Amino acid sequence: MNALDIVIPCKALDRGKSRLAPVLDAAARQALCLRLLRRTLRRARALGGRMAVVSDDPAVAALALAAGALSVPEPGGGLNAALAAGAAALPGAGPLLVLPVDLPRATPAVLRRFLARSAGHELVLAPDRSGDGTNLLLLAGPLRAGFVFAYGPGSASRHLAAARERGIEPLCIDDPRLAFDLDEPADLRRLRQMS
Repeated sequence: MNALDIVIPCKALDRGKSRLAPVLDAAARQALCLRLLRRTLRRARALGGRMAVVSDDPAVAALALAAGALSVPEPGGGLNAALAAGAAALPGAGPLLVLPVDLPRATPAVLRRFLARSAGHELVLAPDRSGDGTNLLLLAGPLRAGFVFAYGPGSASRHLAAARERGIEPLCIDDPRLAFDLDEPADLRRLRQMS
């Protein structure tokens, strides 16, 4: 099996987690984003393989380089364009994992189980709690080349449909740890209760 490639998209630290503004001021949100990025880089490094961090923040770029990742400039055009740029920076035939920074329960052990279950599949995703969004996405085999990312509302069904349109049966992994993303104030409360 070819080595794993990991793309980590990251907004500028001072612009991330804006939906937490009702409960965290700007400095606290920036500090949270920094902690999430550092944690995600450690977890990605634990998986091995190549990493690319896509951001327009010089501080994020410096952290990425210090962690042994490629730093890819945010091209503009939103998350899907950022992921395409990250994937292009890691050309190869191995599996490609899209790893957002806001999955605090995605420990290395949880991620390794996801990867083990993904073996033999060309598209694997872990949806968010609603089943609407895509929290974790793995592409492998011929599907990786030229895959068009479709993040945004309804992304889980769009990603699954994209695989089926190419004659590939995708795998959807429902895991409460991977379904937990940190977006809303209620998510932050739940995370604090789990700690």
